[in-house]
Amino acid sequence: MRKRRKSKNTGECDQVEEIMRYSTLLIAIGMSLVIYYTLKKWTGLPNVESEKSKWYFRIMPIALLGIALYLSVRCMDMPYIAMWKRICILGILWGIAYVDQKENIIPNQYLLLCLGLRGIIFLIEILQNPMDAAAQMIAELIGCGVLLAFSLLIRILSRKGLGMGDVKLFSILPLFLGALGGMRAVIYSMLIIFVQAVFCLITKRKGKKDVLPFAPAIAGGTWIIVILSGV
Repeated sequence: MRKRRKSKNTGECDQVEEIMRYSTLLIAIGMSLVIYYTLKKWTGLPNVESEKSKWYFRIMPIALLGIALYLSVRCMDMPYIAMWKRICILGILWGIAYVDQKENIIPNQYLLLCLGLRGIIFLIEILQNPMDAAAQMIAELIGCGVLLAFSLLIRILSRKGLGMGDVKLFSILPLFLGALGGMRAVIYSMLIIFVQAVFCLITKRKGKKDVLPFAPAIAGGTWIIVILSGV
């Protein structure tokens, strides 16, 4: 009798886990709507309504749904909460990359949105397993501190070539990707911005004194890390 009851409970837990995993698709849709409407409300960019911008934000829900489905199918060992965190940061970076490309600025509202969403997810983690959630948060905060120090050093060495918005964004990544994942995302971001800078210099689209927006490269590095997590 005990064995049967245990197997039944295990089966129910597996079903709940499966449902929660595919709820990542709903998170992707929600993030698409949140980013689009907050972008119009917070930044007031008139070119949000341009044809190119419309296509950019039409692709966003498709891309987020695609990566959500990819994680649900490929990353069977990844907890669904970890998937939620990845979808949230990818969605926010989609909006930040757009603003930084257009205005060379990373609005603090989006950084606060990152912290707010991470706080909500942390409460869910606490309800599930307080000890594991606390240990994971400590590890993530250590990663945030390391990336903050690293980013500030790069900012000093580059003579403020790295903006404070980029520094803040770098330091937030471990909250969603884990300490190691955040560091790897930064490395890929550095490689992307290096290739972009070389390309712009060769094609003479930018000069040596011109500043390239870093947020698109950070978004690209983060997408690479999330995709590689399923390989």
